[in-house]
This record gives sequence, structure tokens and C-alpha cells, in this order.
Amino acid sequence: MIIVIFSTVSDAKILVVDDNRMNLKVAAGILGHYKITPTCVESGKAAIACFEKMKPFDIIFMDHMMPGMDGEEAMKKIRTLEGGADALIIALTANALTGAEKKYKEAGFDDFLAKPVEPVKMDEILRKYLLKK
Repeated sequence: MIIVIFSTVSDAKILVVDDNRMNLKVAAGILGHYKITPTCVESGKAAIACFEKMKPFDIIFMDHMMPGMDGEEAMKKIRTLEGGADALIIALTANALTGAEKKYKEAGFDDFLAKPVEPVKMDEILRKYLLKK
């Protein structure tokens, strides 16, 4: 598969949150094809701290199930912070069953991306949200 690099995409500021380092490496590797170097953190609490310090992000990819503070709780906390109501937060989840998209959107996520992350699906998300800018 050939990934087309868009100049507006390569300038994107992306946060990836996942408690599994391999998942972070996979996401960063895929984003690297777009010349994007994401900020990667391993917990919901770290995501909140990072958002407070480095906002705004163009996209936040948030693992749904993490120990301590899960992705939904972290997303809801970010939504209460300055600039958080408008943050684009996409659930990263191994739960890709029928109806999952609706479930995550009802919880407050803007969209969802199934794990393991596939380059084609990441490309769809980037095109959907970053090319609008």
C-alpha cells in the first residue's frame, strides 16, 4: 500500500494514549509514514497532563481500556479542561463488534479506530479529520 503524504497532515499534532508500548510503536510507525511524530503516553493521567501542557492537539487517539484511569474517564476529564470541549478524541479499542462505533460516540468520543491498528483505517481517519483543516 502506498500512503500519500499531505503537507497539512505532516504538520499535525497528534497524541496517542495506550498502556501497551507495542501499540504505541505501531501507531507511531504508521503515523511516521505521514511524517508525523506523535506524542505518546501510557496512561489516562499522563494524557490529561500532556493535554494541559501541550494543547491543542489535532487528534487524540485514546485507548479505551487502561489500568488506573480508562480512556473514557480520561476523555471526559479532558473535555472539562480549557480547549477540551473541542478536542478531537478517537477511541482506540480492540472492541470492533457491531454497534461499537455508536457506543463510543454515545460515550463522548468523536470516532473510533479498532486495534490492532491497520494502516488503511488510520489513513481513513487522517483523511476524514485532517484534510478538512
